[in-house]
Amino acid sequence: MDQLNPAAAPALKRQSVLLYDIVQDLFLVGFEDIRRDLSSCDNDFNDCVFYVKSQQVHAISTAGVNPVDVPVDTDHDGVNDLYDAFPTDPTRAYLNYYPSKTTMGTIAFEDNWPFKGDYDFNDLVVKYRYTVTSDALNRAVEMTAGYILQASGAAQKNGFGVELPFAPSLITSATGSLVTNTQVVTLSSNGTETRQAKAVIIPFDDAFVAMNASEGFNTYVGSPFLTRDTVKMNIKFTRPLLQAELGLAPYNPFIIINRTRGREAHLAGYAPTALVDTKFFKTGLDNTNPSTSNYYKTTNNLPWGIAFADNFNYPAELKAINTGYTNFVPWVLSSGLSFTNWYADSANTVKSLIYHR
Repeated sequence: MDQLNPAAAPALKRQSVLLYDIVQDLFLVGFEDIRRDLSSCDNDFNDCVFYVKSQQVHAISTAGVNPVDVPVDTDHDGVNDLYDAFPTDPTRAYLNYYPSKTTMGTIAFEDNWPFKGDYDFNDLVVKYRYTVTSDALNRAVEMTAGYILQASGAAQKNGFGVELPFAPSLITSATGSLVTNTQVVTLSSNGTETRQAKAVIIPFDDAFVAMNASEGFNTYVGSPFLTRDTVKMNIKFTRPLLQAELGLAPYNPFIIINRTRGREAHLAGYAPTALVDTKFFKTGLDNTNPSTSNYYKTTNNLPWGIAFADNFNYPAELKAINTGYTNFVPWVLSSGLSFTNWYADSANTVKSLIYHR
C-alpha cells in the first residue's frame, strides 16, 4: 500500500510491477527490494520475479495490466530479432567465432619434417579465425575461415591446407583459395582438393607467392616487416551440419613442404590426408605409426607443428624453440599437462631469441 511506503514522491512508492505476457499467457510480478528514493536503488524490479498462470486463460482479468513487449521475429525462424544476427533470413540466425570475434589463434610449423632442422618453428606461421553461421537450431550452414600469413623463415616453397572432419560432398562451394600451381594442388568444382576422403581446403599453395615475396620474411629482427590482407575462404554446406559433424577448430591444419604434395606435416597426433606419401614415415626423426594412431612426433614426442588459441611470439631465425622457451621441452614431455603457459611465461623466455619487429 502506497501509504505505508515512507518515500516522499508518489511515483516512487510502488515497489512492485505487474505485467502480462500475451505470448505465454501468464502474469509476471517483479519486485524492487530497495527503497526507490535511495541513491543505491537500481529500479530494475528483478530482485524477485515470479509468474502466475491459470488453467483458465481468461479467468484473470488483464484490464489495466501493461503487456510485456511482444518479441519481433521478422523471418519467423523462432529467434527474436534482438538475438538474430540475420533477422530477415530464416536460414541463418547466429554467428559463432573461434577463438573469438576480436582475436586470432596461431599455427606454427617447422618445415624440415621428417628431420628436425633448425627447429625454430617460424618456417610457416599463420594466424587464423573461424566464423560459423548457424540456423535457428544452431546447425552450421556456412563458415568463413580467415588466415593471415605471419611469417615464413623457410627457403622452401610451402603451402598451407586444412582438413575438415566430413566428406567433400557436404560442401557446396569453398571460395578464396590462392592456388597458383595446379601441378601440386588440384581443386574440384566445389573448391575442395581432389582425391581426398575428407574435405580439404587449401588457403594458399606457396607462401612466397601469397606474400609476394622472393624469400623468407618476418623472421630476422631488424628486417622490414611484410604484411598482407587476410586470406578469406567462404565455405557453404549442402545442408545444415550438426556441431558433432562440423567438429572443432582449428581442425587439422598442415603444410605442404616445398611443393611436394605427398610431403605434408601436421600437428602432433593428427592423421595425414589421403594424399600423403607414406614413404616419409619412420625416416629421419619421424616416429609415425598409423597402426597406433601416433603421428608426426619424434621418439621423444617432439612435434613439427603447434596450434595456439591466441597469439604466439615465434622464435627468430635459426633460434631453436627450446632455447627461446625453456619450458617447451618439459611441456612436450608432460604430454601437454604441465607448463601449459610455456609460451606466455616471461620468466622462462629468452627474449633475445624471440622474433620482434
